[in-house]
Amino acid sequence: MRKVMLLVMLCCLAAGVAWPAWARKSVADKLGEQFAKELAEQTKAVSDMHPELKGSVKLGLTVDKGGFVSLVETKENRLDDTAPLAGILETVYAWKFSELAIEEKTVTFDHVIGFNEGYDSTRMFFVAMGVVMVTIAALIILIRVV
Repeated sequence: MRKVMLLVMLCCLAAGVAWPAWARKSVADKLGEQFAKELAEQTKAVSDMHPELKGSVKLGLTVDKGGFVSLVETKENRLDDTAPLAGILETVYAWKFSELAIEEKTVTFDHVIGFNEGYDSTRMFFVAMGVVMVTIAALIILIRVV
């Protein structure tokens, strides 16, 4: 019985690790290589406009079929200074892309703009703690089974 539970837990862990890889589609897969290239260029331009900022901002973008940005929502803000955020949002609203070959009227997706990103100690801490906790849990299960 314990071996079956261990096998089920390992399968769940494997599925949990593998799921994001096939479940997520990149912007290029959804909207085409040309759109992904234009988005990368626009993102770099915004990042270069603010060399003093550090961190990142995650935005929810809605782009209409004509290539215009119709809605920008701040999903997550990890900037060290939030004063220029309004200017960044105005810049993103002004983005213009090639016409999209989509059936819907609009498409919505999340996009992260990084500013002078280097070593993010907070994120690394949580990743390391997650790995430690999974290792401890696996060891406890293995000790109880064997």
